[in-house]
Amino acid sequence: MTVMTRLRYLRVALILVGLIFIFGVYPLMMFLRPSGWRWSPNQTQYEQMILGIYATLGVFLLIASRSPLRHLRGC
Repeated sequence: MTVMTRLRYLRVALILVGLIFIFGVYPLMMFLRPSGWRWSPNQTQYEQMILGIYATLGVFLLIASRSPLRHLRGC
């Protein structure tokens, strides 16, 4: 597998995971498995904090997908 092919796969993976973090965590939290995300008693501030953290991570993954080698550390 060439380096360009690997970079293309990396970009696709970063974009998919970023979009899932931005748009997919909320439905997972609210509709698919609410018992796994909720505390008893229900605390909406906790849910908002988790959504904010995952959405921020998703945005940074989308930014990193533009040029993955530029964001590489340690090499």
